[in-house]
Amino acid sequence: MKIYNETKKIEICQKAHIANTFFSRFLGLMFKVNLPQGEGLLLFPGAMIHTCFMRFSIDIVFISKDMEVVSVYTDLKPWRFSSWQKNAYYVLETSSGSISGKVYPGDKILFVET
Repeated sequence: MKIYNETKKIEICQKAHIANTFFSRFLGLMFKVNLPQGEGLLLFPGAMIHTCFMRFSIDIVFISKDMEVVSVYTDLKPWRFSSWQKNAYYVLETSSGSISGKVYPGDKILFVET
């Protein structure tokens, strides 16, 4: 799946892997060595994440069911927690630095199956 910022007409993730089961959301990016540029993990449902057992920093975009960006975290280091994001349903995790300047709260997001 590709993910676009529809508001700014730019691609924010070339290849998003889906985590929509309890186990896939629980495991997430834990124990991975890295997350290649252009790739991401789309978790749902979710309104909070942690980076425990991760070896690298990530950027995070919280998205509502209406496909609107609720909040953005950049460069969240390992062993940290996000705050609970009211109205968030989707969480996009990408490599650190990949969404800087591309996504802001209020932007509309588009998912495109590939």
